[in-house]
Amino acid sequence: MSSLDGEAATLRAEGDRLFSEGAFPAAEALFATLIAGGHATSWNLFQYARCAVRQRDWPRALARLDTAMSAAAAVPWAALEKAQVLERSGAPVAEVASAAAWFSRHAPPRLNEAHYAMLAKWAHAAFDARCHDQAAALYDFLVAREHGGALCRLRQADLRVNHGAASTALDLLRDAAFPADLAPWAEAVKARALIALRRDQEARATLLPLVQAMPGNIAFIRMLFGVLERLDDRAALARAAEFVAGLAPGERIEFLLRAALWREDAASLSAVCEAVPPHARTPLAPLIAAAMNRAIGRGDFAAVEWLFEGTAPIASDAPPTISALLSACFARRDWTRAETVMATAAPLLQRTSDAELRLRHLELLCYTMRLDQAADLAAAWSAESPLPAIASGTVASLHAARGSWRKVIDLLLDRVARGMAIDAQPLLDAARTAARRAGDYATVIAALDQALARAPARSVARARQQLLAECALRRTMEGPHAVPAAEAILLQSGPGRALVAQAARLVSRAVPADTPFHIYFCADHAYLIGAATALHAALRNNPALRAAASLSVVCADADHAFAAAVFDAIGAAFSTRIDTIPASALGAAGNLRVEWGLFTPGHALAESAYWRIFMARHLVRQGAGGRALYLDADVIVGPGIARLLRAGLGGRALSARIEEPLAEVAEASARLGVPPATYFNSGVLLMDLDHPATAGCLDTAIAAARHRQDILTFHDQCALNLGFSDQLHPMPENHHRFQRAGARQVSRRGTPIVTHYMARPKPWEMFGRGARPRAWQDEFRLLTELLRPEQIRTLLSAAFAPAPVAPAMDEAA
Repeated sequence: MSSLDGEAATLRAEGDRLFSEGAFPAAEALFATLIAGGHATSWNLFQYARCAVRQRDWPRALARLDTAMSAAAAVPWAALEKAQVLERSGAPVAEVASAAAWFSRHAPPRLNEAHYAMLAKWAHAAFDARCHDQAAALYDFLVAREHGGALCRLRQADLRVNHGAASTALDLLRDAAFPADLAPWAEAVKARALIALRRDQEARATLLPLVQAMPGNIAFIRMLFGVLERLDDRAALARAAEFVAGLAPGERIEFLLRAALWREDAASLSAVCEAVPPHARTPLAPLIAAAMNRAIGRGDFAAVEWLFEGTAPIASDAPPTISALLSACFARRDWTRAETVMATAAPLLQRTSDAELRLRHLELLCYTMRLDQAADLAAAWSAESPLPAIASGTVASLHAARGSWRKVIDLLLDRVARGMAIDAQPLLDAARTAARRAGDYATVIAALDQALARAPARSVARARQQLLAECALRRTMEGPHAVPAAEAILLQSGPGRALVAQAARLVSRAVPADTPFHIYFCADHAYLIGAATALHAALRNNPALRAAASLSVVCADADHAFAAAVFDAIGAAFSTRIDTIPASALGAAGNLRVEWGLFTPGHALAESAYWRIFMARHLVRQGAGGRALYLDADVIVGPGIARLLRAGLGGRALSARIEEPLAEVAEASARLGVPPATYFNSGVLLMDLDHPATAGCLDTAIAAARHRQDILTFHDQCALNLGFSDQLHPMPENHHRFQRAGARQVSRRGTPIVTHYMARPKPWEMFGRGARPRAWQDEFRLLTELLRPEQIRTLLSAAFAPAPVAPAMDEAA
């Protein structure tokens, strides 16, 4: 030991002696000398702080204790001293509990009972103050040291449920015995854990006796009702009055109303609502609105109406219920009823300025294509107060529909600056398109980066990746100078360079030998005969196709069993598999009528027309990769489909045949704002599923189908043209030949791979004008040899079924 170290040890021993004798100023001076002399050991720092504690100098004591706790090999007792000082100085419970939790993580092996009692006191205080993180750390420590008793274990289990560890909570409760005064609370925590684990039957069995034992506990009753509703236990809900007998009259109403709403008991509903005093009605309106929204979700609009009428004393003057009623009107496209409801609700909206009801007003203007009025309303709303987060998607879609791309970007920046979530898909769709239209990728990507740094979200990250990929593709196709400096910087990172390399591969005309191919048809009831004949021709004329591509047919849910039998028979004949997919499996494809969106009044539209878009999105989301080829049902496929599948796309996401220069095409393209020379037919679509722009283009097409119906002349075809407006590679005529009766015939060089019968009558419409094409007729005759007579009869009669038949969306002429 050096003489210097020996002197320091002597001073430390002297300081400790003075401290133990209560000579705190003298001890403090000695420890200050040691620290100033370079001996700031954890013990010296601790003792220096304790001198201030003993002199009740709380500010100096806290500052020194923080220094002592930050030292290497800090003395754990410094944290306990700090907790005591904070408590004595009147600091918030959270600060006291934080210091105590720090001590619990570094505590020495042995403590005395006073220490454990002190920690338990602070744990309970933190629990009562809802400082759950600190309380959990302290309870975990106390239970691990077998101190704190049953209450600590019970609260430890309770907090485990809060932190998503319900299974652990059940284990803690199972291994513990609770005294009579804590047993009901242990059962309540057990019920919460079971509910979190979706073990509703067990939760019900736990809660029923608990409610009977403590009939006045509203929290237990609320849990029970939540479980009964989730189980749809209408028999138990019919006994609602029995469960709530111990509550005060005002508290009973909520549960009686919930039971009547869930059971849709009209008589009870009216009686309960009539009994609610005016001052108690407002908190009950969300319950009614929730019941109405459940009915909307299952398409039962009659139930929505009688629920509203049956709860009129509450529903007729409450924003949540008026909003739900308007949502029902939107879902069934009853614009007249919606206008009436909105006019009746105008005084309520003026009186309450309710954000959700105001949003319904804005949506109604958008749905009915009064876009200028909608823009004025949005501007007035924004001037009055910041637009709420629930309005972000609608307002962004409104700006996009009007082509106000800079306003879309400004809205995105505003949402991010205000710390709002931006993961609403309509907002991201509009922002992604705005980046492209305004040529300002850098600003949009920077906004997405800021949002992701604050709160990671998969949809936001995906939108950012798509935008960055578009920048990389532009740079590759148009040269480095095509990308502004701010965007070029984004491409210099490792991920950016990888995207540039990927874009270079995409631009190459070569298609790797191992590229997966996916061929699919979409057919409603009337078009099943066409899809079956076309698929039969494709397999017969292209033997290699059987092993080289996946084959699938999207059909209506009601047709699925029949279609599966037909296509299974075709697949068996060619020793290949054909998947039959019900439209509902595509998600939104089967629910267009209940999602946010309007199809312009007076324009006929069949949902089946959009299946080709949603099926492509389905493939992308499933990670299918490779090439996807969509074929209309009214085609005949000849030899050479492998050439079509492997055709170069010039770095673009889609290949399709340009439409003929007809007047209708010029009008449709003008309404879209795309050049007529690039407007394509959607009857044969070759998509690169790996292209970074494909997912975004499909999302844009779907957004157009939902939000911009006023500009869609040929429905899904126009939506696709809008989505892929800058990602089209023209398809040669000999890959997709139009056969349109009465139209000007184009050259017939070479044998086409796909012949598309675009005009009516369709080849299978035997009573239409003209004879069926010979090629189609021959193919159908071969098909009849595979199928049973009753299947052929069903296919032939489908075109004349009484159900509405989807119009041919590719009929521009």
